[in-house]
Amino acid sequence: MVAEALVRVGVPAGEAPRPAERLLVGHPLWDPARWSLPGASPLGGGGATYPGVLLCDDPGSPRTRIRLARGIGREQHEQLARALGTWQP
Repeated sequence: MVAEALVRVGVPAGEAPRPAERLLVGHPLWDPARWSLPGASPLGGGGATYPGVLLCDDPGSPRTRIRLARGIGREQHEQLARALGTWQP
């Protein structure tokens, strides 16, 4: 599918499979992101608003510094943290 897209944008058909494979096989972009419990923020007054929900701490990920769940309320947050086993009462 990627090789086909490369051909559509002008890459010769005989050459398209090689860059497609280099993009998809063993590329670090496709490694799973790392998630950890957030620490106290020096900018946020000393603590996480909703503790217990994981934060992406992988500098190579587009999700870096993003919490696993965004836009949920306190009750949903607590339920998610309990389900993940990361609840910190």
